[in-house]
Amino acid sequence: MKKTPIVCEDVTPAFPSYPVAVKAGELLFVSGLRPNGPAGFADLPEAGREQMQGYPLADLTEGRVVADSWAVHDSLEKILVAAGTHRDQVLRQHIWQRDKRYFPSYEQVRVQWQPTPAPSSGLGVTDVIGRGSHWSTPSPPARKPAACSVNDRF
Repeated sequence: MKKTPIVCEDVTPAFPSYPVAVKAGELLFVSGLRPNGPAGFADLPEAGREQMQGYPLADLTEGRVVADSWAVHDSLEKILVAAGTHRDQVLRQHIWQRDKRYFPSYEQVRVQWQPTPAPSSGLGVTDVIGRGSHWSTPSPPARKPAACSVNDRF
């Protein structure tokens, strides 16, 4: 079966030598995505800011989780579009979180992006490796946004 990498230059791959996704036949396998964008509620569109509670400490703490979740789903959407598919076609989702207490904050974002949920699972982990993960490595320098594409060479 032919494997076709999906290249999306405005999505930071966790590991630079790997594509953000690979298409094989009618299936698309998306690599681990890391937040690399907004830092809190103020940086989100209106739909994301609706999750603010109005309590400064809670909004400061949960704002980062919501912003990270929003950034990951935004990247996922770009990859799905580049591959010619849509979020309604997601069959399985697996997430890793450093602190499972914030799963409800993540889930509130997920249901906005994917109203009909795919089977998913989540793991609590002590650390996450790879680029674009602000809690484990510095963010890469900003790059000029470019369109996503399907690369026929693997």
